Amino acid sequence: MEDLGRRLILRLAILAGGCAPQTVVLNDVSDSGTADSPPAQDAVADATAPSVEVGCMPKYITAYYWPQPTEMMIVLDRSSSMQQPFSGTTRATAVQNALLPAVNDYQSKVEFGLEQFPGWQCQTGTCCSRHVLDPTLGSSGIGDAIKCVDTRGIGCSMPSADSPSHMALAAIQQYFKAKWSGDAVRYVLLVTASDPSCSGQDPGNACDIARQATSDLINDHTTVIVVNVGGSQPDKTSCLSHVGQVVGSPPYSPVSTLELTTVFNQVISNAASSACTLTTYQPPPGDVEPTVSIGNKSVPHDSLQGWSYANTARTSITLAGNSCDEFLNASARDNLSLVYSCSPCASGPTACPSFPSPYP
Repeated sequence: MEDLGRRLILRLAILAGGCAPQTVVLNDVSDSGTADSPPAQDAVADATAPSVEVGCMPKYITAYYWPQPTEMMIVLDRSSSMQQPFSGTTRATAVQNALLPAVNDYQSKVEFGLEQFPGWQCQTGTCCSRHVLDPTLGSSGIGDAIKCVDTRGIGCSMPSADSPSHMALAAIQQYFKAKWSGDAVRYVLLVTASDPSCSGQDPGNACDIARQATSDLINDHTTVIVVNVGGSQPDKTSCLSHVGQVVGSPPYSPVSTLELTTVFNQVISNAASSACTLTTYQPPPGDVEPTVSIGNKSVPHDSLQGWSYANTARTSITLAGNSCDEFLNASARDNLSLVYSCSPCASGPTACPSFPSPYP
């Protein structure tokens, strides 16, 4: 009876208060003299709505950028003129000692190939260049070839008076023409000690071939650099000077091992700097400002010493100044990271990309 009284009082209180009709469940059973069950509770307790739904929490995404592939074909003179004395050694040895460290330093940023001249398997009564050693041989294979180490059947022939650089340049031009390299940046580094020549061939004709091959390479967006080893600047009547006119700058003419080392480092580091422009397939969305770092070091958003976008679509970035140097001096290509945050539930400039990420 006591329990029944409590129920009546509760119902009257609700009616007196003018409350809207509602159902109240008292989890109770017939009175048996024991304590009643606790008051009824909602199945799910009310709570303050979170400011950000769990599924809409900001996401942190890494955008992967790849360097533009850079290819450098070294066109190397093996003629007898390279055996002449040079700065306490021979021209050939000086070139080897100066070239190999630069190749090793930049092998992760530049794909090196090699073309040597003259060759030794030429048709009777003529001369030729060697077959092209492409970058698939790897830096160690290219290094062995530069050192004339015969570990892969590469070796070097006995020096001859022929110096058919014109044939080597023409072979490289045809090699690049037949090879699709996408957006690769291409360089040709001609290292020689004489004008192009071939027994029984008119020197003027050889020079014409060299100039035409150089012009074709440049028209195919290939940068050509000429290094004249061990002599003063060629006079204006020399073929190397004429080739330099096609290139747009006179040949480098180092006269010491120090100058030769400096030239190779400068030329190859300039080529490697092409790797400081990197491309992605997943640019940051909208107005999001990403965090860029090389290893554990943050890179400022600065077009002079840090990073900046290379195009309006923001699919390419360029590292500049010290940041480019640090990237080039690092041992691996994948030491650059770019991280940004986005909102899965937003629309507009801060929304996460709607397309599936191509990365794991």
